[in-house]
Amino acid sequence: MNIKEFFKHNWLTIILALGTLILAIGTIAIIFKLKQLGTQRVAPNAPQSRSSAQAGKCISRKGSCYLTFSVPTPTPTVQCGQETCQSDSNCSQLPYKVCADIASDNTSQKKCVINAKWYDGCTPPGPTPTPAPCGVRICGTNNDCADLDYKVCADIGSDNTSQKKCVTNGDWFDGCTPPKATPTPTPTPVKTVTNLKSPTPTPLSLPSAGSSGTLTLGIGSIILATLGLALLF
Repeated sequence: MNIKEFFKHNWLTIILALGTLILAIGTIAIIFKLKQLGTQRVAPNAPQSRSSAQAGKCISRKGSCYLTFSVPTPTPTVQCGQETCQSDSNCSQLPYKVCADIASDNTSQKKCVINAKWYDGCTPPGPTPTPAPCGVRICGTNNDCADLDYKVCADIGSDNTSQKKCVTNGDWFDGCTPPKATPTPTPTPVKTVTNLKSPTPTPLSLPSAGSSGTLTLGIGSIILATLGLALLF
């Protein structure tokens, strides 16, 4: 029987034998490698593997290897103007390092902000800064109101809190609106009735008897009467 006929009749046996041989060789190689790793000494400061974050970051300097890596800065979870504080030291761990009262806050608590002069402590003003309205900014002394038109720091009657505010006049009810002047009542004119005196009648004076004018008139009347009678008869 030649070799060709041998392979033809025993090909399955030959393939199984070759597979078994390859499997045995592989098993022996793995056992040898594991035994070698188990007996090899490893320095504690020289790890055999590196993380993916360290790969390619080793810089050799005079035989030493330095690993360089960057630590990302954590984003603070506290928003500007939300963390209460007593002094700037309470805000040192935040990007908002100023501890102050802010005009937009209606409480007496100080907050960690960026700039105490900004209305909410966090948002910068526009090109034309708009000052806080009268009676809004919280203050401690008049110096806190120096940059406003409302330079008086006082408690006001319309405010139900104990906070002082920057106002125009601390004596006014809301500190900003001057009180209305009390109208002066207009006196009602009194009509004066003047009693007019009745004129005293002047008595008629009769002509004095025996005066020459009266005598002449009487004589003339008699003469005219006599002539009239003479003509009739």
